[in-house]
Amino acid sequence: ITAGHEQVVGTLELLVIQPPAPEADPSSSDVSPPQPRRRAWELAQEGDVGALRELVARDGAETLLRGEEMDIFGSSPFFCAAVGGHLAAAKYLWEESGVGPQLVLMVNANGWTPLMGAVFEGHSQVVEWLLADERRCPPEVVHAVTHEDQSTVLHYAAMNGREPMVRLLATRYPDLVSAINRAGKTAAEVVRDSGRGHVAEILDGSHWVLSPQSPQRQLQPQSPTSPLPRLVDSV
Repeated sequence: ITAGHEQVVGTLELLVIQPPAPEADPSSSDVSPPQPRRRAWELAQEGDVGALRELVARDGAETLLRGEEMDIFGSSPFFCAAVGGHLAAAKYLWEESGVGPQLVLMVNANGWTPLMGAVFEGHSQVVEWLLADERRCPPEVVHAVTHEDQSTVLHYAAMNGREPMVRLLATRYPDLVSAINRAGKTAAEVVRDSGRGHVAEILDGSHWVLSPQSPQRQLQPQSPTSPLPRLVDSV
């Protein structure tokens, strides 16, 4: 700048272009993503009676019989309640759901009944409740056999060392004592071979009054298209 000229001081203004605001991250949102609907078998397995009531009120009792409400093994909600030892859930499904008579006859893909599942897991309260009323455990359920090895509920009670259940079943249904599985062995013979001699002694006692063996039956797995399983004689 030469002398005589007015000194001008300019101000440089920078143009700042703001970047676009980032999109909202759904994971950081206060709104939780929708959760998948829990199926009836899950609710029964957890013993969630309140949620079972809501499901039936929303979708109707018949939904408890549908294939999509069963687990991957074809186990019904009633089976899952029994095998989980949830007596309150089992009672609700039997007494209040409206489809109790159908549920008690439903077996999974392996031919397991709710009674077998409860015995296998050692849930004595559920077992006693089931056996206390023949409507909850009709003869075809008590004398059912599994599809694979044709074992009875007494076989499973004995194999798992459930002495009180062995006594209960043998007392009420003495014909089960002489029932044989596919290998031709009674419950006593199976447990004697496995080292549970004390259980075999219970069944070998001469105090059992054996009646003619009831025909063993296989309950067929529940089909989502049919309300009741079909009964066939075991071979």
